[in-house]
Amino acid sequence: MELRSKDGSLCSYSQNANKELLDGLSDIASGIDDNGKVREDNVELNCNTAENESKNTSCGNEVNKESSCAQFEDEGDEHEEYGVNRLNFDTTETEIEELRKEYLIPDDITLRLLGEDEVASKLSNGETTIYLEMFDLGFRLPIQPYFARMLVRVGLSPGQLDPNGWRVLGGMYVVWAEQNKTEPCFKEFTHLYFCNEYGINHKGWYYFMSKTKSRRIVLDFPGSCRGWKNKYFVVGGNWGRDVELTKGWFKVPTHFSRPGNTSFVQVEVEIRIQSNACFYCSDLEEES
Repeated sequence: MELRSKDGSLCSYSQNANKELLDGLSDIASGIDDNGKVREDNVELNCNTAENESKNTSCGNEVNKESSCAQFEDEGDEHEEYGVNRLNFDTTETEIEELRKEYLIPDDITLRLLGEDEVASKLSNGETTIYLEMFDLGFRLPIQPYFARMLVRVGLSPGQLDPNGWRVLGGMYVVWAEQNKTEPCFKEFTHLYFCNEYGINHKGWYYFMSKTKSRRIVLDFPGSCRGWKNKYFVVGGNWGRDVELTKGWFKVPTHFSRPGNTSFVQVEVEIRIQSNACFYCSDLEEES
């Protein structure tokens, strides 16, 4: 399944796709106005408490060291509970080398296998763990602005989102790009979806669930997602992206964390697409 071409430009194989609208994540399609600022309808909804304002707001262009403006629970020793730390990864050096060649990953981004004594959910020096299947679902290195903004607002590192979560984010992008040449803003996303954590043996991984049966944008998910959890590896260097929101600059999270608010703030918002517009994962599967 392929949401993006090898050079990083977004493309769709859905039946009514307009590829001219999907020729990369441009500023117009990234929630940025003519002055380079984030549109007001794209502001973060989980940063409204006084505590977060004093804790997370940055001044000027200084990047927030908390990485995300979502409300995190205290990490404590919960990394021991995360399922990713109990797995034996079978990713190989050859797979990583082929990934770099196939997706034209720049040399200033490092790719390596996890060290024997390292904790997959909590690496240092700005490194994070991701899995191979993410690239089949539209993820690229360096991370695209749209995905970076969504992860910052949700409060998850890239490797915490399951394959269907990436299908939701990519599918919504395709629908909005086809309908009105823009990306879904966070208000629209939180109007349609909430975030759920996997069960007790799989803590630390999250998926998106539709808030209503009557308005599902992304349809026809695969019956099962298997094998992806054993294909993690480490990415470092200039893989990430600093995200500017109305409360300052934020980095894409690198550690596995539990967002304090997974249901998001419930808001009523006009969805800027036609009522029957949707994205079929099966259309992409047929082309893979």
